[in-house]
Amino acid sequence: MMRQLVGAAKKMHASHVIHRDNKPENILNSFGDLKVCDFGSATFVNPAGKPYKECLVGTLPYTSPEQLAGNHCYGLGFDMWALGCIMGELLKGAPLFGGDITDKELLADLSANLDDQLNELFYDVLPELSPAAREVLSGLLAFDPEKRMTAAEALDHRWFAEEPKKANFAGFAPLFG
Repeated sequence: MMRQLVGAAKKMHASHVIHRDNKPENILNSFGDLKVCDFGSATFVNPAGKPYKECLVGTLPYTSPEQLAGNHCYGLGFDMWALGCIMGELLKGAPLFGGDITDKELLADLSANLDDQLNELFYDVLPELSPAAREVLSGLLAFDPEKRMTAAEALDHRWFAEEPKKANFAGFAPLFG
């Protein structure tokens, strides 16, 4: 699933488009072929340093830290953060972040606790997760957008070269039935 989603992001980004509302509800499953939908928030990538009118676009649990901080000059990492949230949700069976919380509270929580939350996810919730999968998830969820994996980097990662395994660990709930 992640290979397809990251591949879709790579195609969008190569066309200079940011989706800006990646979330499970905007992914369709057609007999195992995933389709990204709802491009209502999508926009063309602005040149570096040129702000977007909108900052908080999309759905809070998939909102990147730079958006939460009020940065109107964001880039493609915006989408990659959301894909990291989706990957984590696929693995955990529940959203990684958010809930009954404001954008300011979520930013404070991520700023202070992101590393601890990822370590808990990796070692307590998903101890069977491969080191390569941890690297991809950590790369997609890098707090600093400059350090966040691009779609091309993610697809080139060794995790996507590993043989697919059927998930069989506690807490796994498939995104699609």
